[in-house]
Amino acid sequence: MTRDTDGRIRQEALRKLLQEDAPWTIPYIIQLCGEYVVEIATDILQFLTTELPKRPKLRQSYRQFIADNPTFMTLTGQRALSYWNAYDRWRSTRDEYPQLAALQLLDDLRRDSTGKK
Repeated sequence: MTRDTDGRIRQEALRKLLQEDAPWTIPYIIQLCGEYVVEIATDILQFLTTELPKRPKLRQSYRQFIADNPTFMTLTGQRALSYWNAYDRWRSTRDEYPQLAALQLLDDLRRDSTGKK
């Protein structure tokens, strides 16, 4: 359902995935950061800042997924940047765009686990 053509259905499916602690949900969640629906990315950003820190096993699963999939993460970031540039550049800075802010938090999580800055 996270691939539905209706953004509201994708957002509802995302909200259900965010309640799960299963690592298989991670690519579906991260992939949505590379899309244009700001409301969905806002939900992901809120999850990353408020809920993920409370779930250490899932947090470690995110670290592992990010470390194991650098090409996917790069491509997702490029897509998010492209959407920001095309549709939201006039409304927000890169740092304020929820998709890019969420991906930055994920990159910070990756760097925190590897010690790289």
